[in-house]
Amino acid sequence: MWLCSLSSRELSAIEADLVRAGWTFDDVPARLSYPALFAFIEHLPPDSAFSRVQDPETATWTTGVIVPNLLAELGYRLDVLVWQQSKDGEHNRRRPQPWERPWAKNKNTRRIGAGPIPASRWEAFWDGGK
Repeated sequence: MWLCSLSSRELSAIEADLVRAGWTFDDVPARLSYPALFAFIEHLPPDSAFSRVQDPETATWTTGVIVPNLLAELGYRLDVLVWQQSKDGEHNRRRPQPWERPWAKNKNTRRIGAGPIPASRWEAFWDGGK
């Protein structure tokens, strides 16, 4: 049986997809026949756990994970194209900024302190320097 030739990672992914559908491997063959299991596995959608394990690169493109980043990059590059045709672009000033990505850390975030306060200075810090 070809299921035995699958890695533990692939079997775990199939189990995750089965659980999403309301089954487990324990349901085979009592509630879910082997032909039904094979059809289930063969026709899993691109966003399934098994598809992501089998072909991670294709899954990245088909599930839309990469789309927000591509749209942000495309928007920024269009901004640059428009800027190049403007007076600011001719004089190389006020260049447009890249579009903010929600998952990227903001470099302009103000940070207070550089690390933990030594125990010897804690009391002075806590009391407000009194």
